[in-house]
Amino acid sequence: MMRRPQTIDAYVYAQPDPVIVAMILATKGADAAAERWHWCEPRTIATLARIGRARSGMAPQGTRIRTSALSGRQAVAVEAAAVLDSLQAVDTALGVPVNSTRAALQARGLPISRTPSARSVEGRLSRRILRGDETALAEREARRAHARAVCDVLAAALALVPEQPRAGRFRLPPVNDDLRAALAGMSAAAVRAVFPALSTE
Repeated sequence: MMRRPQTIDAYVYAQPDPVIVAMILATKGADAAAERWHWCEPRTIATLARIGRARSGMAPQGTRIRTSALSGRQAVAVEAAAVLDSLQAVDTALGVPVNSTRAALQARGLPISRTPSARSVEGRLSRRILRGDETALAEREARRAHARAVCDVLAAALALVPEQPRAGRFRLPPVNDDLRAALAGMSAAAVRAVFPALSTE
């Protein structure tokens, strides 16, 4: 969540609670927040406040981050990011601008994953493609097809849950006959990725 620290302070001091950051910004202003959490960069404080507002149900303040590109698919984006561990893969699978999934996670008060594995795989594939490796093209398309299939599975599953929490992760339906019927004919690998319990059936 915090950027790479530039001073020893960032190693010494604890990361602030996002809800408290949001409350301080709302009641005391940016100067008070900057003074209280002097080891955090302004961008970090703003991100924490956005997450805190989402977690506490506070009204969002003006922001450059837009989730409208997802047009009702925020739940799919958030849950697909958890399954695929790659924001870029979700953005590509849903055909939305870069950082749309990141905005959806922040709007729900969720932390952004910093796992570099997915990005490193994409980077290696891109380098191989630039060198003319045709198998790399096929591998990248297979990864993208899997990401699209995961999003399709999640869309079908989430439609079975009429009410969702206001913040945090979305709820998936229980594994039952209704879910099995909703997922019939979908990619088996994608179904297993989202619902590991179904892989034993």
